Amino acid sequence: MNIGLQESGGRVRIQAGGELDPSGAAELRAALLQTLASSGNPVLDLGAAESIDLSCLQLIVAANRALGARKRRLELRDPRCVFVNAARDCGFSPADLPMGHGDRHE
Repeated sequence: MNIGLQESGGRVRIQAGGELDPSGAAELRAALLQTLASSGNPVLDLGAAESIDLSCLQLIVAANRALGARKRRLELRDPRCVFVNAARDCGFSPADLPMGHGDRHE
């Protein structure tokens, strides 16, 4: 897993690529927690994600719910079919998932 974190004007952008699995879940969790301290709606770019497992899906959904409680949301960029398919296979409904600009469900 490759995690990149950029902050500009209080807004955080996370770029996550490679295999999003338990070996990198702690790094993804730390990046997502940082978004809670930022202002605005953070962005999670999954354009380079090759696969995603339940542990990382749960982190993304939990971060989106925590942001929702603050009247904010996690914006996804280019979630790719691996995210959508993994979420569906793990039993998440579309209402559970953050969606945003550039959604591409192949």
